[in-house]
Amino acid sequence: MKLSYVQKKELIEEIYVDALDDYKSNPEEFVRRKIEYDILRQLIFSKGAVPREKSLTKIDRIGKRILPYVDLSEVNFYGIDVTYTNFSNTNADVDPQTVLNKNWRGCNFDGMNMSDKSFSGCDIRGASFIDTDCFIPKDKVVGYDMALFEHIPTGKKIV
Repeated sequence: MKLSYVQKKELIEEIYVDALDDYKSNPEEFVRRKIEYDILRQLIFSKGAVPREKSLTKIDRIGKRILPYVDLSEVNFYGIDVTYTNFSNTNADVDPQTVLNKNWRGCNFDGMNMSDKSFSGCDIRGASFIDTDCFIPKDKVVGYDMALFEHIPTGKKIV
């Protein structure tokens, strides 16, 4: 079923309000919403709006609101433009090597376990890796000096 823009917007708002109410009432027992995969992809991804970006799939501006409240464990981000996306407090399993152009500019991974991820060749300018347990070799990425790495819990030194 293809959602119209209005249906998509209404569904996102409904999910957001319901999930936020549930979370606020009992954060310890909050359960992420399971949504049919095809519907979820329509809610969080969109195609570029200008002719030169028609083939570009990115995370939708309004779809970003529900990322922490829905189950993203099965979502494949292969070839998706994820720049400036806040993945903190989500259960997304993102592979840095498969997103569009390995571009993680402005993304937030705070609190996610990224210990098994390879960021070699990735652009991490403006990205935040606070409490992620990740190891990113300084000479293997673009924008290392512009990323945040405060408080690496395992004590791994980022060199």
